[in-house]
Amino acid sequence: MRISEMPTDTERELKDVLAHYDLGSLADTEKNTRGFVNTAYVITTVRSGVRCSYFLRKYRPGIREEELQFEHSLIEHLSTRGTCPVAHLHKTRDGTTYLRRTLGAGETQGAFYAIFDLLPGEDRYTWVGPKCTDRELEGSAATLAQFHRAVSGFTPAGRRVE
Repeated sequence: MRISEMPTDTERELKDVLAHYDLGSLADTEKNTRGFVNTAYVITTVRSGVRCSYFLRKYRPGIREEELQFEHSLIEHLSTRGTCPVAHLHKTRDGTTYLRRTLGAGETQGAFYAIFDLLPGEDRYTWVGPKCTDRELEGSAATLAQFHRAVSGFTPAGRRVE
């Protein structure tokens, strides 16, 4: 959806989040409807006349900050290894890999957001009951083995609650 002259609440929210990053101004957004835990958008920004697309995640209500720290430390560990396909996290202007945004006075939790590189390729599979060929299953097994090798030596920040 192209950003309008009269922005919607969602457009205002995404612009506010993007203002904490050095990725340009919001030009387009499309809600990703495949997930059911977090809310996600493909956003397109313009910076110095260049258009770039990213994946913006708004984490589910109730997620704990220590869970984000764990997840993001794992992603950064995998990114530095360079052997496993993983979307790079973009840091805020403050140098953090996620943004906590409070919406009003007296609110304690707020919402957490993160911006990732948009991975190339087609997202062809559902989370539940994907219909994969034998070759695709072999490829996923090879990727899982690659992940296990890459995660070796990982020292997490935070912790998983689930």
